Amino acid sequence: MGKKSKKNKEKPAAASPEHKELSKGEKKEVLDTVNQLLEVCSNPVNAAGPKELEEYMKIKALVEKVINLQSGLYTPAVDREKNFPGFIEWLHSNGVETSVVDIKNFPGCGYGLQATKDLKEADPFLTIPRKVMMTTQTARDSVLGPLIGQDKMLQAMPSILLALHLLCEKKIPESFWKPYIDVLPDSYCTPLYFTEDEIKLLKGSPVQSDCYNQLKNIARQYAYFYRLFQNLPTTSKLPIKDCFTFEDYRWAVSTVMTRQNQIPTPDGSKITFGLIPMWDMCNHCNGTITTDYNMESDCSDCFALKEFKQGEQISIFYGARSNAELLVHNGFVYPENDMDRTAIKLGISKSDSLIDKKTKLLTALGLAPSRMFFIYSGKSL
Repeated sequence: MGKKSKKNKEKPAAASPEHKELSKGEKKEVLDTVNQLLEVCSNPVNAAGPKELEEYMKIKALVEKVINLQSGLYTPAVDREKNFPGFIEWLHSNGVETSVVDIKNFPGCGYGLQATKDLKEADPFLTIPRKVMMTTQTARDSVLGPLIGQDKMLQAMPSILLALHLLCEKKIPESFWKPYIDVLPDSYCTPLYFTEDEIKLLKGSPVQSDCYNQLKNIARQYAYFYRLFQNLPTTSKLPIKDCFTFEDYRWAVSTVMTRQNQIPTPDGSKITFGLIPMWDMCNHCNGTITTDYNMESDCSDCFALKEFKQGEQISIFYGARSNAELLVHNGFVYPENDMDRTAIKLGISKSDSLIDKKTKLLTALGLAPSRMFFIYSGKSL
């Protein structure tokens, strides 16, 4: 994207000075545990129940072992609030106008955006140019470029690509996005951070199985890339090659999962994903989508979804997500959620003696013999 991205691609910066080394014995133990993790995560468990919980506990134990072994390699936490002025200055230097918003810590919500003047519905309050966004394209222009050309997972899964891009830039002291990265949360409330006791509280809810699968998928991804970084010559210049910890990967995945947004590619031919600084600090409320992408100015424009008084928190609508989806992907629930719903699967029983005839009739009518139906607690779509 910018000069620094190109510079990083030609000559990647060294890892940050706090980086430490594991002993040979520790490295071997990590690799052995990672191999076990990949094996367990690659075994299919098709049904929810005791076996799924047993598998989850096994994965959780291996993940905790990796975390403990790598405890000396974690990137130290930063003071977000102390870095806000530098972040705002960085935005201003790159053409972002922030005169109608300010960053504030709201009780029960965490940091969000506060209106510095009265806003009417549909008033524009934030315009973010592409040049400050972290996108799949800036990832391709970065030190990750050669690996992307070789790895099918990175080519097919933009969210994973963004997560590794974020991690690499976090390890580069002179990264163009350092002011943005320095104001991101140090941890999240996503299920990847749930304790065993917390996950057990979801017993009886279909969300519990979703949380199991999330940890399994992320652990499998981590194990896959950890081994890849150890064995593939293309990865030798990556700043995360020797300090790729599960803790950092969990953080990067959660950052992307809770903050990524769809944006068009520069030519407008496709939709991809990106991290949009400042805009991604808006918290959620009921409403409609009021963010659009202006291809002419190459910016993301956000408009007020309702009237906001000076001093009030400016919220946006994250989309038609149930509380289950918000919990799994964003790490919170919204009690007043108009879009909250529960799924019920209805269909023809496999033990029905007329299943073949009924299936044939439904197919002729353009209906599936089994499908999900949603019951909404508030407004339906």
